Amino acid sequence: MSGGGTILAPLDAQDLRTRGLLHPSGTNGAHRLHRRLVNGDSDEEYKHISLDVPLASPFADEAYVAVPDMLISHQTLQYLGLSDSKAAELWDFWCHWDTDDGIGRWEIDEDCDMWWEFIDFAVNNTAKYHPDVDDESDDAQ
Repeated sequence: MSGGGTILAPLDAQDLRTRGLLHPSGTNGAHRLHRRLVNGDSDEEYKHISLDVPLASPFADEAYVAVPDMLISHQTLQYLGLSDSKAAELWDFWCHWDTDDGIGRWEIDEDCDMWWEFIDFAVNNTAKYHPDVDDESDDAQ
């Protein structure tokens, strides 16, 4: 089970495959995307990596990164850096969320202006809350 749409729009994925910049990863639910195309800053960050690196090249592991096919998926949790066991635990919880108690996956926060999203779910179920130990405001002079 996965949802939330694909990471890449179908025409974009087709164009990237045609240009040799997107390949199957060998991992179910993921593709290998050239690192220079991962985000808005990656072209500058990885400018030393040629866009012409073939997948069979010994440099392919440096040039390509596995990205999930689906935005909301077990693979996305792994992509975010969770261990296999933690990703499996959270994915199982997400897929089998008990809505009988009136609490669903998509809840409005107390300000009624933000919806609970998958990334929030992942962060809130993995990160520990570290309150500011300083009683003084950061704005105090």
